[in-house]
Amino acid sequence: MRNSEFSPKLRIPPARSKSEVGVWLQDFLRSAAQNLPESHLPTFLRAVFRWLLQIEGVERLSEEELRLRKERFYFLLPEELRTYFPWEAPSLLPDPPPPHLTYPQERTPFRQYGLLARRWIEALGSLPKEEQNVLGNRLVRHLYHQLRHQGLPIEESTLIENIASLSPTPLHLTPQGLSERPIVEFSERSRKKHRPFRHRR
Repeated sequence: MRNSEFSPKLRIPPARSKSEVGVWLQDFLRSAAQNLPESHLPTFLRAVFRWLLQIEGVERLSEEELRLRKERFYFLLPEELRTYFPWEAPSLLPDPPPPHLTYPQERTPFRQYGLLARRWIEALGSLPKEEQNVLGNRLVRHLYHQLRHQGLPIEESTLIENIASLSPTPLHLTPQGLSERPIVEFSERSRKKHRPFRHRR
């Protein structure tokens, strides 16, 4: 009968977290390594692997997926059980090489100017003298205002010396007076005379 008061109530047990299941499985494998004879360990590991596949609800797997799951199962085993792994043990991946940063480095001089500025300075050395002066002054102006904007004050003469030391060939750069404050002069003609207000009639 539907809605019977005598019908049992369905209770769903709370699901265990993956970390809790993993800890339980590790303890189970360690106790099996201590209590089972060595001749039974490969068969035991095969049974545990099939049991894990049944828990996940996996029915059909490709060869590549099966290989990956076996590798994951191998690294799940404690050290004392890995020698009894019933399949071919996976090879360990080599450690990744440390990241190699070509720029900026601690020994790179004047790295605060940036990588692009370093390449521009190196390219200036292959240009004629006239182009070096024009493009080099543009670079000096750009770096000067960029560093000032970032709160890194620098004198123009120091900036030109740093650029010259970064170039593989001697550069021809002339100061532009960027560090000097421009003085605005007002002539008498430019000033407008104040005329008193007149009432219209």
